[in-house]
Amino acid sequence: MKMMVFEHRGMKISFCDGVYEPSDDSFLLLDVLEKETWSDTESVLEIGCGTGIASIFLCGNVKEVFSLDINVRAVACTKHNMANNRVLNSHVFSSDLFSAINSRKFDAIIFNTPYLPDDEDTEAFSDPIWSGGKDGRAVIDRFLKGALNHIAARGKIFIVESSLSGYQKTLDFFKARGFNAEVVARKKISFEEIVVIKAESKIYK
Repeated sequence: MKMMVFEHRGMKISFCDGVYEPSDDSFLLLDVLEKETWSDTESVLEIGCGTGIASIFLCGNVKEVFSLDINVRAVACTKHNMANNRVLNSHVFSSDLFSAINSRKFDAIIFNTPYLPDDEDTEAFSDPIWSGGKDGRAVIDRFLKGALNHIAARGKIFIVESSLSGYQKTLDFFKARGFNAEVVARKKISFEEIVVIKAESKIYK
């Protein structure tokens, strides 16, 4: 399973076959998470954990992290990397978005989404690791609806998107439902702009 190992922020991360490798979007998200204020009483959920790099970082700052991925190879890869980094406060499950966690709520939810629109000419070969469907929002829109049921009062949601997936729609979604929502980081690359959106619940539930 292991392809190569690299070190980042004191973490040793193995790349695994069939699992999304940390890239510009992953590191942009980590920059945001590193600047955030965390508490050792918080419980955090990461959707789409991949190699587990964001979850491993969070495990050093909060009480516990639940790491979910629909890709069973990603689940195995995250468990492998958690063990290599001697992380004990993690829970890793195979899950289609929130399906594995029932009604539990979290102080923070993290998701580096598959946001790239399918190419009409190669749709049959679309990879769920990065593919967000026809407009890039197939998974994002499902996530947004589910996240409302799993975020605690005064909780915060971090979501990575792209200009190609129309991230303004995500900002509008949160604001229409009483959240403070803004782009807290952005990076321009060749054909798109990657952004991290932070949304905070203002409503006591």
